[in-house]
Amino acid sequence: MKKVKFLLLSLFFFVIILSNNSFGETFDFTSNHIKLENNETLTNEYGYPVLRVTNNTDKELDVTYSFYINKTDSSHHFNNFIIKPKEEILLKIPELSHLGSTGETRTIWFSWDEEDRMKPLQNQIETIPFKANSTPDSQLGLNY
Repeated sequence: MKKVKFLLLSLFFFVIILSNNSFGETFDFTSNHIKLENNETLTNEYGYPVLRVTNNTDKELDVTYSFYINKTDSSHHFNNFIIKPKEEILLKIPELSHLGSTGETRTIWFSWDEEDRMKPLQNQIETIPFKANSTPDSQLGLNY
């Protein structure tokens, strides 16, 4: 009986108490702050990664994102955007269109600051494989 009580109290501690502090938030802060999703339909339509970014907070966030354009060199791409409270945006990343011909993916890192936080929050997402656009090349304004 003591073991059962101990297990129940332990479960209560981890579920209730830790979920209400910053340590508990690290289990899944994506759903608490920013949600990141690959948009498969638009990625395949455009021929480059398109991500759906949702701000789940009631504060405006200045979000920085970065990724390596090529795995073999150090060409690191940085950019940022501001997302309003409860807003959802589509983040288009045409710089990675070359991945369509190889079927490779890239990790995209996100970070943002919030008030009363000592360090920025972070998250990442892996792009999905997609096919390169098969739009014909044009020369002198004519499509061949």
